[in-house]
Amino acid sequence: MSNNFFDANGRCVTNLTKHQVYQKSRNYFQLDKKKVLGYNNNKIFNNLKNYLCKNLNFNETEFEKKIINIKDKIKKDDKISNILKGFSIPFIIPKLENDDIGTNIEEIFIPALQSSFKNEFEQFELINHIKNSLKNQLDIWTGSKYEKITERLNKQNITGLLFPSLNEFSFPAAIETVSKLPENIMLAGGYEIMSALIGSPSILKRDDGYPPLLWFSSLKSVNDSNIGYHIEPYGYNLTLNRRAHIDSAAEYWWHSVVIIED
Repeated sequence: MSNNFFDANGRCVTNLTKHQVYQKSRNYFQLDKKKVLGYNNNKIFNNLKNYLCKNLNFNETEFEKKIINIKDKIKKDDKISNILKGFSIPFIIPKLENDDIGTNIEEIFIPALQSSFKNEFEQFELINHIKNSLKNQLDIWTGSKYEKITERLNKQNITGLLFPSLNEFSFPAAIETVSKLPENIMLAGGYEIMSALIGSPSILKRDDGYPPLLWFSSLKSVNDSNIGYHIEPYGYNLTLNRRAHIDSAAEYWWHSVVIIED
């Protein structure tokens, strides 16, 4: 059986949706491959252990094995194995006591990313432009499969891989596409995006060319489904913000999927 969900560059195919999407990417906005590959699993684990997941019950060797096992299972599935030809960024999400996503992002993930980014770039910072509290302000998109993650986090931490493979898709296109992908592929939310950046703080920095914006794709405002949340670089800083997307696609707007350990 041939690969049919991801192309030779690891980008998800665009024929699974009727919604707005750039059928062919110019690849104008990109991550810096050298910066992504500059983080080995030990460095990622230590960043996550130091700033986000202080009470992990496994070590860096076990983390390495978890990541290898996820990749090995992907390689065995011809329908999705091409996803590994794109970027794959390891993450860990700690077990969470609170069910409210906005509270967890505000109280746990933002401080952790601020500290991790500051440790890597002492003169720069993560700037939070969201002036109002996120508590009780975030909802999950139907069809994103994100409940699979939030429900498991009530019981245990999660290790997985983030794949920014829905570049230049609109929100409706990303959601519809993910709903048609295998059940183990979920649309990424704030937890995974921020954890990936905590582990690998410089992956949105480009010395030559333009990096993308990363949407918290599975999440929306409880008051206005047209409002999404994202992280993007601004100069040498990172910025956390919200904006209206009006169901549009843009070249620098990237959505991501995640695959987690069984």
